Amino acid sequence: MYFRKNCLVRLMYVKHQSRWIDISLRNLLGDWLRHVEERFAGVNGKPKQSILQSYNPFNDPEPFVATFLSTYAEACQQLLAAAEDEKYFLSIAQRPGQKPAPFIPVLDASFEVWFKKVCCLPFDGVSLPSMLI
Repeated sequence: MYFRKNCLVRLMYVKHQSRWIDISLRNLLGDWLRHVEERFAGVNGKPKQSILQSYNPFNDPEPFVATFLSTYAEACQQLLAAAEDEKYFLSIAQRPGQKPAPFIPVLDASFEVWFKKVCCLPFDGVSLPSMLI
């Protein structure tokens, strides 16, 4: 699993309305970035101080994600440990109170469950990007 530049932000943040589809999706992104940061903070032998100190930068997420990805450029180039990282992402995507992400995160035996969650999402005032129509 590679970290795709702003992919999660584009799917979960309504830029033209400056808001998240749901606040739990902001937290999902924040928790995932913390995980990625933990993976890459000590790469190249020098520890880095965490740049993700709070979720306040996610009020306008694109500049923060750009800074994050320039700090941890390896996250865009290196394949993360597939089984461990996939398990972590799925666990935070399914935690109690978490709004389902507007995409199907894994194609496995639980596909039908993910598909139903995505299809039943109310997208309050959200216009889908033309690439998804």
